[in-house]
Amino acid sequence: MPGLRVFGRRWGVASDDLVFPGIAEIAARLVLWIIIAVFYGRYKLDLMLCTSGALVRHFFFGLLLIVAAIILILSTVVYTSMKGTISNPHPRRRMPLLIYLRTVLYVPEFTWLLLGLSWVFEVQRKPDCAENTVGAMQASLALSCLILIATLIFLALAFDPLGSSSSEAVAAAQGLPYNLEGSETEQLFQGARQAATRVWATRVRLLCCCVASEDAAGAFDHVAGVMRDFFMDTDLVASDIAAGLSLLHQYHDNEELQAVSTNVSTPSGMQDLEPQLLNAKYYVKFASAAYGWPIYILQHPISGLRLFCRHSSCRRTTREYELVGSETQWGRHTEAILGVTGLQPRDLLFVSFQNAIYQIPFFVALDHRKKSLIVAIRGTLSLRDLLTDLSAECEKLQVENVEGDCYAHKGMVQAAGYIFHKLVKEGILNDAFQIAADYNLVITGHSLGAGVAALLATLLHPLYPNLCCYAFAPPSGLVSRSLAEYGNRFIVSLVVGKDLVPRLSLSSMEDLKQKIVEIIARSSRPKYQILFRGFCYEIFGSCGVEYDESPIHHSSLLQPLLAHQDSSEDQPLVCTTWGALAGGNVTRWQSQTGPSFGEPPSAIESSLITQRPALFPPGKILYLSVAEEKKTWRSECRYQASWEDAMAFQNIRISPRMFTDHTLHTLVFALEQLCQAAHGEPVQDASPDDPL
Repeated sequence: MPGLRVFGRRWGVASDDLVFPGIAEIAARLVLWIIIAVFYGRYKLDLMLCTSGALVRHFFFGLLLIVAAIILILSTVVYTSMKGTISNPHPRRRMPLLIYLRTVLYVPEFTWLLLGLSWVFEVQRKPDCAENTVGAMQASLALSCLILIATLIFLALAFDPLGSSSSEAVAAAQGLPYNLEGSETEQLFQGARQAATRVWATRVRLLCCCVASEDAAGAFDHVAGVMRDFFMDTDLVASDIAAGLSLLHQYHDNEELQAVSTNVSTPSGMQDLEPQLLNAKYYVKFASAAYGWPIYILQHPISGLRLFCRHSSCRRTTREYELVGSETQWGRHTEAILGVTGLQPRDLLFVSFQNAIYQIPFFVALDHRKKSLIVAIRGTLSLRDLLTDLSAECEKLQVENVEGDCYAHKGMVQAAGYIFHKLVKEGILNDAFQIAADYNLVITGHSLGAGVAALLATLLHPLYPNLCCYAFAPPSGLVSRSLAEYGNRFIVSLVVGKDLVPRLSLSSMEDLKQKIVEIIARSSRPKYQILFRGFCYEIFGSCGVEYDESPIHHSSLLQPLLAHQDSSEDQPLVCTTWGALAGGNVTRWQSQTGPSFGEPPSAIESSLITQRPALFPPGKILYLSVAEEKKTWRSECRYQASWEDAMAFQNIRISPRMFTDHTLHTLVFALEQLCQAAHGEPVQDASPDDPL
């Protein structure tokens, strides 16, 4: 950081990102130079005897000189890129000049390659030269072209669509970096925000080009706004984030090694822990069944493939199975639901695998063993579901008898409203309870389905006071504090280990961004060392991690995309944070030695800051943590269960397990192990990666 600025625009790489690409290109060009030099030295005399030998000698000699010059410049680029640290780019201030010099060498190289191509045809027309002469020329041209193509791919990846507007904003903001009172400066920032929104909306549309629905345009805009607000106030590039995540992973592991075990404080209701574990173990199969045949094939490969082959039709049809008695054709999804849950076809009352933005597949079934009417909602399994996940803005959710502000995740509120309309407005629940009047309503789901299930339970609770909800790995940024406390009566959320999703919210992402910037500011190592050590740490592990801290400790190093940086100083930028302003955190970025350090934001600054209420996981949280882990060729875990407060899941823990702990596989493994321990059965040491 900051992003490299050359050719009048900002790029998506920093001046310290050219170490590994530069070494790779040096290696490729060194191989090319050696091959040419060996051939030229060995066949130099033979080339003097053939008619076109002069052209061949000129081609190889000129290419040797050009490649040698390129290797020399690249070596200087790599050496310069190794200097300094992520937060101190001053030692690399000559990098733009070196890049311009490297760019100039493309002109003779490209010209020489064109001449070489024409000389190849000339040599082929006069076959008095050795056959390997033409082959050597063609191989040299091919290798040079491959290197140029790889360079073009790197440039495409490093291109920042916002680079031009960012550079213009930087130039316009020079001299006014801290004065945001003028109308011209307000227009500048608003224009930059609009440009960022357009770019992110275009990216989302390209990613989801196959998604077409009435809600698509609105969802694209919501997602673009979230991504714009998250990335716009920083000048971090992708490698900065990777380096920060690597350091945070090592820091978190080091913290765990040094942590002293303490007693877990548990709220009232600990006595019902065992029944909740048993119920969760029972109902998790319904949350799994909501995914349909993909999860069924993963859990039952042989029978799943037979099921898939029986229904090999590629027709895209959507069927909704009404109440028992209707004659319908069962498909792969429906058979998978029956196979996972063990239900009979007559127990399945309603199935919808209609999938659109804010419309999540779900099914309604009777479970006679528990005397429950079950509504199971599917988690994320498509781009449409992903857009629902990313529509993370707050939206008001009107609930009776709830005091305080009622806000929730916008996308999941819309999805819960869709299912609520199906169940209540279309009379599905009413008809179901006519069949089983004494059954209890149970709502469940995993991941996205867990968040939607919790919100649906909140909407249905005034109508069905005895309902309960089991939310497996729900997202953290789901409901406001008042709704989370309201859900304590009927919602149980289950979280395993370091699962990312129950810790994932807009506020936790902002916190993660702050920590990334802080930890790279405290590191005195150059980025290439951080990335290389991080790679070795992930592969081989480590018993301890050394940290080199700069004098900056509790402040964060962030440079706003629209700020001006004086590269003539080694002084990094720091930030101060004001207290909560209308429920959000407000920060001001400036030089450590700049004026008005710590001033409150101006009126225009406040108008440009996106303020969001804090959101939390729903209901009571049953935390399944790793009590003991043996690391051999595979990880063997023993889990422990405890009630946990929602505030414990406001920070993301960086670990490879942050993804594996989110899977239903690991969740089922942890529940089965805990239930065995609760009944006094011997617990087998095993890995959650073993087959179910």
